[in-house]
Amino acid sequence: MIGFVGARRGQGALAAGMHRRTPAARRAERRSAPGRSAKVGAAEDEGQDGAAARGQVLRGAALASAVLSAVGRPKTSATLEMQRQLDAVKVMLRAGQVEDARRELQDLAETSGKDATVMRMWGVLEGRNGNVERARELFADAVKNGTGALEAAAWNAWALVEQRAGNLQGARKCFQNGLRADPSHVPLYQSYAVFEGKHGSRNHARELFSRAMQLQKQCPRTLLAWANFESHEKNAPFARSLYNNAIAQDPSDISTQISYARFEESVRKYDVARGVYQKILASNPTCFRALHAMAQLEAKLHNHARAERIFQQCLDLPGLDNSDRAIVYQAWAMAERRRKGYARARELLQQGAEADPSHAYIWQAWGILEQQTRNPEKARELFQRGVEADPCSAPTFQAWASLEASAGNVERARELFNQAVKADPNHAVSWQSWGVFESRQGNIELARKLFRRTIAAYPYNAHALNAWAQMEQQHGEYDLARKLYQRSVDAMPDHKPSWHAWALMEEKISKEQPDSSLLRGPACSLPNLREEHEIGDLEA
Repeated sequence: MIGFVGARRGQGALAAGMHRRTPAARRAERRSAPGRSAKVGAAEDEGQDGAAARGQVLRGAALASAVLSAVGRPKTSATLEMQRQLDAVKVMLRAGQVEDARRELQDLAETSGKDATVMRMWGVLEGRNGNVERARELFADAVKNGTGALEAAAWNAWALVEQRAGNLQGARKCFQNGLRADPSHVPLYQSYAVFEGKHGSRNHARELFSRAMQLQKQCPRTLLAWANFESHEKNAPFARSLYNNAIAQDPSDISTQISYARFEESVRKYDVARGVYQKILASNPTCFRALHAMAQLEAKLHNHARAERIFQQCLDLPGLDNSDRAIVYQAWAMAERRRKGYARARELLQQGAEADPSHAYIWQAWGILEQQTRNPEKARELFQRGVEADPCSAPTFQAWASLEASAGNVERARELFNQAVKADPNHAVSWQSWGVFESRQGNIELARKLFRRTIAAYPYNAHALNAWAQMEQQHGEYDLARKLYQRSVDAMPDHKPSWHAWALMEEKISKEQPDSSLLRGPACSLPNLREEHEIGDLEA
């Protein structure tokens, strides 16, 4: 459980002895133990340590005070030195030097008197590397030693770690604590909105996005997050408006333009998407992300020669790092697999694995290819390489578990499903696959528990709700099945498998039990578009 801090809070002191040992001296001390971690951490909390409402005029003395506390203080030489050292830590993390970054943060914590920013960054590092209990201890120090925006940023980072760990109630409590610390912290509203959109109330998510934009009207990052949410919810006109506003606020941001193009792809506006990519490339012909996305679009549209040419352009870019090279090989291989070019796909995946052996998804994709082409032993070997490259890759564990399940290796499949959900408790596909597997083994109560975990991880998972409904239908639980079908089509009104299965169930009941009280009028009435459904409704 999280110990939510309610102790008195004080400013994280910058000790006068900050310069007692220089970074060079500390690095010299470390040369005898220059440990490296294969797992790349990321102690940057994705830009959420900025001032709550920078660049806007806030009304009210309390809000003005919060802004001054966050951005108004003159920076001392000690503060500037600490920021320089924190920037150096970020460079270490990008290079995968987790142990060096950890030691640097430990030194900074000692010399700064557990400064809130330092403790937050250290907490994120530990959380990203699976040390959740240690992360909680560090975040507790961060929220105790920070006030206003600094405290809110610490709660925000803590919430994201709890979310990744599958502790959704704890994450929500952290978000709420952060808003109490600083009701004007825009990045926190944005993170909380994304969280609610995935794990809670979609209406609440929209309220949080709206509040963030009221506080800071010029905020393209929030607009982009909101647009991505509405795109996922299939609210195309509103999503398009949000994307366009985000681009207008920051025309130089390539990420926003590519997200917009992918949205247009999702609604089959392929010419619009291609036009966005071409516009980016007209001003920046070597933009890797635009080239890669455009190659994928052309492959999707079966323009294979054009796709191959653009994939090769990506690989020919000067200075392309091995990680990006692996991504290109994987995408190209998937395009070949879709057209049944298995030999060519295998060659490309091998090249990708050679370029970056630490890229777990290359091994996973290759394993799935071998499974598909009936080479199960080779597939097992490749899945093993994938989980060695990234022990937290839930999709790789899940793919391997599915292989063992199809081969009838029940205990091994169960073990791998368990490893998948331990690696990522929020990976709904793993919970769902495990639930389907247990239902086929006749373990109905266990399957129900697993489906509940699936829906807890993602309440709007129409595929999982449909699978659960079909299991209940097969065991004669028609009332519960009907509730689940209803929730499935509420979550995704155009989910045809749910409508079809529901209609077949109602038809079956009407034929077998024409006088039954189970009959509820015509099969598959229009979707009930009520926004909220409590998980507890289905737990009886």
